[in-house]
Amino acid sequence: MMVRFIGSRRLIATLGVLALARSAAAQSRQLFSVQGAAMLTSLQGDAFDLLRIGTGFGGEVQLRLNPGPFSLGAGVQMTRHSSTSQGLTNNAVLSGLFFEPRYAIAVSSRIVRPYVAGRVALMSQRTDLGDIGGTLPVKANALAYGVGGGFVARINGHVGFDLGAALTSLNFGDFKYRDTGATSGIDAGSGTMFVLKAGFNLGLGKD
Repeated sequence: MMVRFIGSRRLIATLGVLALARSAAAQSRQLFSVQGAAMLTSLQGDAFDLLRIGTGFGGEVQLRLNPGPFSLGAGVQMTRHSSTSQGLTNNAVLSGLFFEPRYAIAVSSRIVRPYVAGRVALMSQRTDLGDIGGTLPVKANALAYGVGGGFVARINGHVGFDLGAALTSLNFGDFKYRDTGATSGIDAGSGTMFVLKAGFNLGLGKD
């Protein structure tokens, strides 16, 4: 009976140590977390020269799985962009679904946890091409991929502040008319997308 009691205490202690180790290494003490962030997106390259749009603002929401230093996230993002060129106003919306694996880097601080990340996204560019005769509602899709990094600063046991950046490359096909789906014959081009984001991470459930 005493042997069973000692064995049970050792098992509980071992599980407790493993839980603490996972909590210390992970970006969230909870296995699941949800993150919301405001985004500033800068667009460069011939994909955006036609519209002459650059910086846009928006946000993202993602659900993350945090088993340890390596974590996985998936979510949605959207930014709005506008500019005026030769008296014409160009507006565009970039939106997409993304997958973001991260690896938390071990440091001495128990409050701040830096990380490196990868990012793959299915992006959609929707805009109205303007000319003197009116506008043409078009869209184009692209696969974006790249790398990034940042840090999470814990505010309490469930909430953390996240500041990060990412640089992705994307290559659109031809613009298609949104009303018919027919190809316009206008190449949407390729380019890069720099993202700066800041938001909060909320752990779900118990520690």
